[in-house]
Formats: sequence, C-alpha cells, structure tokens
Amino acid sequence: MSSNLYKKQCLKVIEFIKEAELSDNEMDLDLEDQVLKEKLILKLSEYIIWPTENYRQEINTGFEQIQEFLMIIGAIDESYISLYKAPSKDNKDVYMLCKHKYGIHLQEVVDHQGFFILYKIGWSALVHNAKVFSNSDIFKNNKNYFKDEDYLIADSAYPLFSWIITLFKDPQGLQAQQQKLYNIAHSKTRVIIEQAFELEPNEDNELIEQVVEDNK
Repeated sequence: MSSNLYKKQCLKVIEFIKEAELSDNEMDLDLEDQVLKEKLILKLSEYIIWPTENYRQEINTGFEQIQEFLMIIGAIDESYISLYKAPSKDNKDVYMLCKHKYGIHLQEVVDHQGFFILYKIGWSALVHNAKVFSNSDIFKNNKNYFKDEDYLIADSAYPLFSWIITLFKDPQGLQAQQQKLYNIAHSKTRVIIEQAFELEPNEDNELIEQVVEDNK
C-alpha cells in the first residue's frame, strides 16, 4: 500500500476508534482492542500533522501549480463516517442516519496531494456543517494555524474570512464573467479534497489488516 493511500485511508480507521470513544465505558472493549485503539491513535498522529516550515512551503507551491492560487495551506470540507454499529450511549439515536445506520461527522483539511493534515471528528452526522465548523479549534484559534498570508480553500457553504477563500455564490454584473472563471479555477483546485475519500470498495478490509499488522 502506498504512503499516499495509507495516509488518506487512515481516516477510515477512525470509525473503529470513534466507536470506542462513543462508548460510555472503556470496558466495552476487550484488552486487545484497547491496545489497538491506542496504537491507531498514535499512528494517526504520525501521519496527520499540521504543516510547518518546508512542508508548508511545499503545500503552497503544490496548490499554486494547480491553478495559480498563491499561499493555500489546505482545502477544507465536511463528510461523515458510517459506524459498524450503534454507539453505546443513551442518546445513540442522534447518530442515526437512516434505516438503522449510524454515522459521525468528519471535518477534514487536506494538502495539495490529498493527504490529511487536520481533522475534527465526533459530532453526529446529522449536525449541520456550520455548527461543527464554528465549534472546531481551527475556527476558534485560527491564529495558531496560519502564518503570513496562508489560507484555506473551501466551497460556498463556508463563511468568507481572510483565512478561508470561498466561491462567488452568484456571479453577476460587470464582473460576472471574471467571477465565473475564478469559480472554475477555484473548483479545480479544491477538487483534491473531494477525491480524498474516493476509495475502492475492497480497500477497507486491506486497510484494517495493514494497520493491525503494522502495529503488532
């Protein structure tokens, strides 16, 4: 398994970790699962890191080469992860999506290659993206994440800040054509995050097996 695919797929393993975290009692897991959970968290921390120094510059350059946007540090978006079973909590129904399927919300930031550099997980998948974002650390403490003129690129569901650049929602007027061209370039740059979770159907089991094997 390539390091690129491994780093992206590591987020899929979080569903295992999160099921444990959603349990009211750590004893819901046997000793072997508790150890694996701890090792998986450590493994994720090795791969999912906020960029600094040379890595930051590499990301800036990588995004610039896509559509000439300068100083992008990452692309941000929201999705959800399906759980194998219902959480062991009294309010487990808030995590239900449909037909007895459960899910948790995932806010992720990726670099120019689709590598995850930040994530926030734990809210019910039914919670609105705006609420998850407004309660995330990158929103509350954004000064800790951005240097110089760094910023994130996001779709129009996000608010516009100096550190988040979004699409024009309704291009019109004398600058409509330029705004449409900007939106096209913006979308071509941001598509990397939409591809980050596009996994082959048979890859999930391989991932679990690989992570377990690596952490023995």
